[in-house]
Amino acid sequence: MADVDLRVRLDANNEKNARTVLKRLAALITFDMSELSPHHDGSYIARLKATVPEGTWPEQVVAAIDLAQTFGYGWDLDGHIAEELSMHAARFSVSGLVSASLLLSRG
Repeated sequence: MADVDLRVRLDANNEKNARTVLKRLAALITFDMSELSPHHDGSYIARLKATVPEGTWPEQVVAAIDLAQTFGYGWDLDGHIAEELSMHAARFSVSGLVSASLLLSRG
């Protein structure tokens, strides 16, 4: 499996509400949470790790995009696709998600 790093900003004013939003996300994708912390604007930030199957780089990229589209829309691509897939979005099917970034590194 290849690791996909996710950073999501949650519309929550306390940890309990942040975890509620993360439960909604967990109903759609499988992830491990490495950090949940308050953001200076009153929201919460969660750092998550998901996985995609091992395979060729193009197969991993497609799997990561598929994972992202499970919960988000209108993803913007960034970075140098030959080395990493970096994506950002601000439209979601999960209530309480404000923004998200996804990073899949080759190697």
